[in-house]
Amino acid sequence: MARGLSLVAGGAAPARVRPAKNCALAKAGVQSVPALAGTFGALRASESLPSQGNWSLPAPSFPTLSELFASHPRDGGWTGFLLPQTNTENPILWVQERMAVLESGRIHPPGLPSRNLIHVETRDARDALWAMEEGLRCAALSTVIGDVPIEVCASPEDVMAKAAVISFATTAVQPTIAGVSACRPGATVLHVSLRDLMPEAILQADNVVDDVDHVMRAQTSVHLAQQKVGNHDFVRCTLADILLGTQPARRDATSVAVFSPFGLGVLDLAVAKLAVRHARAKDRGVRIDGFFAGT
Repeated sequence: MARGLSLVAGGAAPARVRPAKNCALAKAGVQSVPALAGTFGALRASESLPSQGNWSLPAPSFPTLSELFASHPRDGGWTGFLLPQTNTENPILWVQERMAVLESGRIHPPGLPSRNLIHVETRDARDALWAMEEGLRCAALSTVIGDVPIEVCASPEDVMAKAAVISFATTAVQPTIAGVSACRPGATVLHVSLRDLMPEAILQADNVVDDVDHVMRAQTSVHLAQQKVGNHDFVRCTLADILLGTQPARRDATSVAVFSPFGLGVLDLAVAKLAVRHARAKDRGVRIDGFFAGT
């Protein structure tokens, strides 16, 4: 069963918590139940699982995000691996995207270890991810299973040709992507890792940055483009310009927009302010009047 199965997983243990106030089960009146609480753990296996021996998810004292990839859409081995390890005392939310149903079929409840099942069938991957996120917020569930097809492309250019939004989040120190011409018209590239696009690709695009002077350093892709042409006129505007309404979000409807954010301390302060506001509203945390008392 596990011959063609690869695993990215962590483990979980039960704890008694209350469901989130705004989750669907809480609205239906579900009260405190044994459920999962905590944060993500991780165990990575880059090779396929061996076909011999008994395999199970590890069980540290926190819930887990687990990903199981079968060698073929019609291979149901992953379900046989996962289901015996679920907590059958609490409801299981199983979300299937329409294509997953067509490729592997609907679930067969009599064959499941528990009849305590909520099944959701969605029309597309976006709705499936939304349903899964709602389920993960609800502590009354023991397990959230998402059956969503994943397409593996042969090259970055294949991905760029198919996606309206492309996010680069790599550890690259030298650019490898020669251009953005493979992108769909009007695509948006989130160049988070800053060093994936060659200067030629940057010069083809509608460029937006968080801070012009800040990002033009440390051999980022836009820095290399500046060195190539001797100026940074290829940067149309900053994110602040767009948010303030002094510049449009896009140059035109067909250009490929590339956003290159180096990162600003003011964004960290904004997130911290949001966290403090929520903590005060929920009476959480410890207030410290100052770090320099007596000095």
